Amino acid sequence: MRTERIGLFVLVAGLASAGASVSAQPVNLNRSGLVYVIGTVLRVTPSATVIDLGEAQTLTELERLAVFRPIHGCYEAAGLVTVTQTFATSSICESRIPLQQNDLVMTVRELGQLRPGSTHRTRVLSRQIIRTAGRDYFSTVKNVETALALLDYEQQFGDWERSQATVAGTLLSGALRSRRSDRQDRLLSQIDLVRRLYQRGTRTIPAAGPAWQQVIEVLAGRTVSAGHAALAEADDPDEPGVMVTAQDVRARVLDEIFDRYPEQQNAIALIVAALAEFDTGNAQIFLTTSLRSTQFPLLADDEQLLDDMRAIVRALGNSP
Repeated sequence: MRTERIGLFVLVAGLASAGASVSAQPVNLNRSGLVYVIGTVLRVTPSATVIDLGEAQTLTELERLAVFRPIHGCYEAAGLVTVTQTFATSSICESRIPLQQNDLVMTVRELGQLRPGSTHRTRVLSRQIIRTAGRDYFSTVKNVETALALLDYEQQFGDWERSQATVAGTLLSGALRSRRSDRQDRLLSQIDLVRRLYQRGTRTIPAAGPAWQQVIEVLAGRTVSAGHAALAEADDPDEPGVMVTAQDVRARVLDEIFDRYPEQQNAIALIVAALAEFDTGNAQIFLTTSLRSTQFPLLADDEQLLDDMRAIVRALGNSP
C-alpha cells in the first residue's frame, strides 16, 4: 500500500516533467485576473450530490458554487450549492434546489488566490496521502485522474500568469476537458457581461431574476464583489432621478416580450435595465453589443426586438 501511494507521487512527477510548461519569469499575481473553475454534477441521490471537481481544481469545503442547467439549447441559472466534503477530483455538495445529472457547477479564482503549479501539486498529494493512510486499497484509476488534473493545472498556470485579460483561463473537470462546447463558451460570455454590469452598478442585476442574483455573487470574483459592495453602500434608492427599477423592467419584459424562452427573457430584461440605469451613449450600439455577448447572439439582428427593448425603457420613463 505504501508503494501505491509513492506511485502516485511518481506518476504525477513524471507527467509534470514530460508536459508541464510553467513560466520561470517573475510575474505579478496581485491583480484580479479570473480563472473559471467548471465541472458537472455526476450523481444525485436522496442523501448526497457528487460533482467532478475537487481539491485538484482548488475546491474547498463550505464554499458555494453556481449551478447552471442545460435547457432549450442554452444554460439557465439555477442557483447555488454548498461543498460539504472534498476529495482529489470530486466533492459532495448539499443544495436547497433540485439538482440534475450534467448540471454545470462553477466558481472563479483570482490569480492572487492560486498557488504555483508545483506548490499546488504537493499540497493536494500530501492531503491524499494523509486521507488514505488507514485504507487497505488505493484506486489506480483515481491515481491517474488526480495526476491528470494536477498536470492540467500546472501546464496552464504559466499561461494564466502571463495573461493580461480579465479572464485568464478555465480549469475544467476531466469530463469537460474532453467535451467542451460552444454552448459553454457562450454561457461564459454572458457571465462576463453580467459581471461587468454588476461591477458598474447596483440596480440592474435583479432584472435577470433571483437565480442570476445568486450566481453572480459567486462568479464576480473578490475584487468586483468588493467594488459592488462599496457601490451598494453608497447607493441611495430614493435619489432624485431614479425612475426605473429592475423589478419594473423585469415585469414589463415578461409581460410584453412573452414569446421568448425564460433565459432569453432574463438576458433581455438585464440589458434593458442596464440601458435604463447607465449612460450608455449610443443605445443601438449598446443593445446589439450586449445581446451578442449573451448566449443568444442572433437576437442582436432582430430589429423588432431592439425596438421593443427601447420602447420599454421609454414607457417606464427613461429615454434611451
